[in-house]
Amino acid sequence: MPITDWQSHLDISHLNTMAMPCVAEHYAEVSAEDALVSAIKAAQAQHLSLHVLGGGSNVLCPPLIQGLVLRPLIKGIFSDIQHKKGQVLLTVGAGENWHQLVEWTLGQGYYGIENLALIPGCVGAAPIQNIGAYGVELSDVLDSVKWFDLQTHSFKTFSAEACELGYRESVFKQRLKGQAIITAVTLKLSLEPSPVIHYKPLAEYFANSAGPVTPKAVFDAVCKQRNAKLPNPGAIPNSGSFFKNPVVSLSQLTRLQKKSPSIPFYPQPNGCAKIPAAWLIDQCGLKGCQVHGLVVHAKQALVLTNPKRLELSAVINASEEIAATVRQRFDVQLEREPQILGA
Repeated sequence: MPITDWQSHLDISHLNTMAMPCVAEHYAEVSAEDALVSAIKAAQAQHLSLHVLGGGSNVLCPPLIQGLVLRPLIKGIFSDIQHKKGQVLLTVGAGENWHQLVEWTLGQGYYGIENLALIPGCVGAAPIQNIGAYGVELSDVLDSVKWFDLQTHSFKTFSAEACELGYRESVFKQRLKGQAIITAVTLKLSLEPSPVIHYKPLAEYFANSAGPVTPKAVFDAVCKQRNAKLPNPGAIPNSGSFFKNPVVSLSQLTRLQKKSPSIPFYPQPNGCAKIPAAWLIDQCGLKGCQVHGLVVHAKQALVLTNPKRLELSAVINASEEIAATVRQRFDVQLEREPQILGA
């Protein structure tokens, strides 16, 4: 993509779901891998910093981003059905909408990601964050990831294991941060339904439901529960879950239980325990409160909303005050989920 096709000093405030005021010094959208490579080479030739923007649901944007903001909109869904194994390998372009993909797979009879309905953003962001909800994570169904190496100028494919997926973590968020642009994701889905409903809200929902537990029923239940407690970014600017659920050692959990016997927790495979950040914030009396002009959502304390469309500094100040309040009361450190674009 030649530089003449770029847009300069473009207001991209509408491209982040927090609606933070933001201008890109240079901006380009690409819909194919060759255009992606061309734009990258042009930016590097001009010694411009490069910043990749997807669906804008897990980023915080400063007032000005210097360099090139590149938005990959590579589309396409390709399936390889393996009847003997009862599965389908689904290769999906990074620019596809994640929720629309979940709906599409259900319609095709491909199962495994129905619990991940209504997670905002594009497919390319899914392995970076190892998205997860209602008892399922991307790591449960990921086969491989195709990405462009900004250092070697070559395309590479990582197996799921090589992606080093953890709780809201991956190699792309850590060791390869700023060095990789994902262009396609391959999922390993099942041709046979096997609904996952062990997550407490779903288990309780289906315990009180007379209908059969099907993948479509799980999808509908997840959508219903998410819509009931999470605000629509189009109406109330937000970036979804703003903090990670902290993982603590068993000794730390024991100390917390002495102070708060009712504290909820989820045992982890490594012997630690995950504590809901929303519960910690709620116990601090912050649910529904305004903090530096932002508002902790009244129905879900994990969501920090930006109704006044304030800039990055206000969002950071609010999140730091919330984290400090939790730390002072529980001696637990909250970690922010969304990353700062252009940092």
